[in-house]
Amino acid sequence: MSTFASDTSKRSLKNWIIALSILLLGLIIAHLGISLFLLSELGTDTFTVFIQGLARTFNLTVGTFHVIVLCILLVIMLLTTKGYVKPGTILCAFCGGPIIDFFTWLLGDIVNADSILPWRIVAMILGYLLVCPS
Repeated sequence: MSTFASDTSKRSLKNWIIALSILLLGLIIAHLGISLFLLSELGTDTFTVFIQGLARTFNLTVGTFHVIVLCILLVIMLLTTKGYVKPGTILCAFCGGPIIDFFTWLLGDIVNADSILPWRIVAMILGYLLVCPS
């Protein structure tokens, strides 16, 4: 029986690049959905509400606080687990926040609290479909 730490130990550089590229694409799609949740101001998942609350409290962007919290969790994982921190974990910790900030910046004029309610509902439904497609 293989352990989690050895699951990826035999990947070639090419396979790592492919896997991390697919992961990055998934991060972009999921965080676009999260950005739509935030911009619609009609609700989001509990973790993002936590991040949003901290960001507002400390006057930072949601993306910046997303990176800070995930880095703290990354350190805890490094100290308490064996083999769970891999390149994908690091990619998630450092890329998710900037992706949220990018889409918030890009779409902020299109979807926001001043948008008409039907438009905000469409944004929230689209966010839901991106984050929870099945």
